[in-house]
Amino acid sequence: LENLKLLFAGKWPMGEIYQHPIKKDPKTGDAKEYAIKVDRRPTIFWRVPGLHLQNRQISVNGRRVPAMIVGSVIHSLNNYGSLTMNSEGVNFYIPKLETPEEALVVAKLLEELEKVIGVRRGTIKIRLLNERAQFTINQLAIEWVLRHWLSGTNVGRWDDFNSLIEMFKDDPNVFPDPDELTMWLPNMLEYHRWNGLMNLLVGVNRE
Repeated sequence: LENLKLLFAGKWPMGEIYQHPIKKDPKTGDAKEYAIKVDRRPTIFWRVPGLHLQNRQISVNGRRVPAMIVGSVIHSLNNYGSLTMNSEGVNFYIPKLETPEEALVVAKLLEELEKVIGVRRGTIKIRLLNERAQFTINQLAIEWVLRHWLSGTNVGRWDDFNSLIEMFKDDPNVFPDPDELTMWLPNMLEYHRWNGLMNLLVGVNRE
């Protein structure tokens, strides 16, 4: 979080090389090196934890707070000013949604964040990760609930595979073999097409 805060504020030393304390370069065996060398960084979507994960440090009335709330609040309040000064905005990448009810929780969170910051509805932007079969089933309703903030959805092929395996693991006639699940299978092509169609129907690609 501290590193991102420096980056958004324009205080990160661009081009400076940092060595990873553990990871090694597979070719040389030396410490792996990292640096940001672009003049203008790409738009960053901060990936928050899924709603099912709880924060270990913060609780309310003895119950742990969803980690998504903690992460999004800290990120927004720390970085909104720096991002807007650089003609950017607060963007979140949200995984693991499966139902319209979960989407409504996210919508209420975004509304409250925008009220605290003092901006109009839809100022904060999000992308959703389409990685669960239940998300695909409920996709139109989920995207409609979040339409004011939504800028698009990405497909997560491996998580979608795992979701299919979970759903059909007890059916010997349907259980998918992961080695045979390629993106050219009819159901995976339909997965991509459906994802794009839902974006067009809800209008999430508009600027």
